Amino acid sequence: MVAKKQRTSYLDLLKQQQRLSSLVRNVAQGGRRQHAAAKKLDRNKELDLNTGDPKYIPKPSPDKKTRLPSQSKPLDMDLTEFNKYKSDVVTKVRPRHIPCSGILTLHLYGGRKMASSLAAKRDMRDLYAVVEVDAVHKAQTATVSGTEEFCWDEKFEIDLEKSHDLRVMTYTYNLWEPDVQRKPCHRGVVRFSQLLMQAKTKDEVFKLGLRMEPRGVIYMVLTFTERHATLKRVPSLDRKGLFGVQLDVVVQRENSGRNVPIIVQKCVDEIEDRGLNYVGVYRVCGSAKRKKRLREEFDTASSMVDLSRDNYPDINVITGMLKDYLRELPEPLFTNKLCAELLDTFSSRSLEDPICNGELLQNMIESLPSPNKDTGALMLDHLKAISNLSDVNKMNSYNLAVCFGPVLMSATSGNSVTPSTGKEKRSSKVEKGDPHPRGRGDGGRDSADYEKHIEVLQSMIEIWPGRRERGESSKKQADKVETPPSSSPREDLAAKKSEDDIDGPPVPLPSQEEDSCYHSNDDLDEMVAAGGAAAAEVEKKLQELNWDSDNLEVSAC
Repeated sequence: MVAKKQRTSYLDLLKQQQRLSSLVRNVAQGGRRQHAAAKKLDRNKELDLNTGDPKYIPKPSPDKKTRLPSQSKPLDMDLTEFNKYKSDVVTKVRPRHIPCSGILTLHLYGGRKMASSLAAKRDMRDLYAVVEVDAVHKAQTATVSGTEEFCWDEKFEIDLEKSHDLRVMTYTYNLWEPDVQRKPCHRGVVRFSQLLMQAKTKDEVFKLGLRMEPRGVIYMVLTFTERHATLKRVPSLDRKGLFGVQLDVVVQRENSGRNVPIIVQKCVDEIEDRGLNYVGVYRVCGSAKRKKRLREEFDTASSMVDLSRDNYPDINVITGMLKDYLRELPEPLFTNKLCAELLDTFSSRSLEDPICNGELLQNMIESLPSPNKDTGALMLDHLKAISNLSDVNKMNSYNLAVCFGPVLMSATSGNSVTPSTGKEKRSSKVEKGDPHPRGRGDGGRDSADYEKHIEVLQSMIEIWPGRRERGESSKKQADKVETPPSSSPREDLAAKKSEDDIDGPPVPLPSQEEDSCYHSNDDLDEMVAAGGAAAAEVEKKLQELNWDSDNLEVSAC
């Protein structure tokens, strides 16, 4: 009996040890799995090339009706028209001797053979594409569901400023798992220098089948537009339209009670309502198709346009619309004359220079016509508000100046502004030869002018006081006691005449053959006493106020 009990106790002890060992083994395996998953997640994380921190991955562009991914459509196009392009993702250093400046029109059709693996060809995934230029986020598509073929069919107009590389990346998007919400899947790089060296004409269209890593092909069409071609500022022939029409004509026609066009006021209000904290506001572009539709709505009836989140959920469409309107003005917002003065005043000056102050800039803006003055002040207030939140939106004064410098300050087509003289000069014809001596859209004096525009606008944004400070200063000026006016205009003119008489040298009587016609004898005597052209002007105004017809004598002329 005792031996039987000892045998059962030994068996129980052995079972407990087996359970314990199996538990330890399971815990160890679970730890290894978690370590492998964490290591895989770290490999998927991209790092910022400048800071080394984990890279910011933008969310997909929101769909108009719902935020859910849409079903992918088949790629209905002739794939034989696209040239195969193998991206060199591994190579980090490439010869960069042909930078591009201007506008890149990118039509991103879609991708094929984009399955995560050969064994997962039937697995449904939600993918969206992100476009970067020189490792800077520029655009993103909406999310599309598919297995190995994805059709985004998105078109973008991307601003280039001495750019070299175009990178296209795809990410998965999972609404139900926030921790693995955006996981990188594919990436490919296009070198602008390789394309431009192979270009046969200036306006060539590049149809590429970009080979992605680790697998898949993305089909796209690229078109380059030089920067000076985008800033020709050709007036519109349709005076009833909105784009390309003089600012004062639009304001007078709209009659909204403000000296600001409705399109500018609505776009600024909507952007400040929900776009001040958006990372890359004004740098990221929206869908060109949606922007075209919004343009047609503004051309039809500006006052009826609805820019709410329900109608236009992508704020980048609105920012692109505002830039397009300002870019197509027949004359820059700050006018050709004031742009020359701004370049002459703020160019190559430090912010510590006493000349560079907000009061001087306000006085220069006040000299503009009313529509340009109010619209210019509104835009400077708007850009100042965005730069104040640069820690969140990553758009400091320089980044905003890159986006708006040529847009707000480039001279009218055919005129070039020289900062040294402040005068407009007719630009000479382009000599025949190499059309791109320093890269596409980045040649010679034009490049230097655009750099000056960026530098000056950056200084303007930094020294501009902003809405609150300007409101306080205007209130103080309004509280000051003004000098009461004199009792009559005649007394003012008489006081001015007496001031001129104090130290004015005697001036001989003008020739009667030149100045005696239609003047009375009293007028001639007073002109002699007044002396000089200033007195003649004073007496002319006195005659307008009190004309003595009885003493009027007409001499022979």
